Amino acid sequence: MEDREIFSQVRGVNILIALNKETILMHKDEIVDGGGIICDIADAIDRKDVREKIKIYPIPFNGIIKEINAQAIMKNNVALGASIALVDYDLK
Repeated sequence: MEDREIFSQVRGVNILIALNKETILMHKDEIVDGGGIICDIADAIDRKDVREKIKIYPIPFNGIIKEINAQAIMKNNVALGASIALVDYDLK
């Protein structure tokens, strides 16, 4: 039996998927050094507004949705695809 409480929750954010600029501004300080922000190219914030050790991945969410003639609600699926590509997830 452990004589102290065990915590397993990690507080830092490795990848922030931001579907709007407000999300970026609200959570940018929670991202760990070396982490990244996946966001719509239209919502990308100025490089000077985030720490140098945070990567910004501007993806044309709305452009992709328009190109495939999908509804705007599908933006989260485009973001999910970008995050899967970013971590080089093996789909097999």
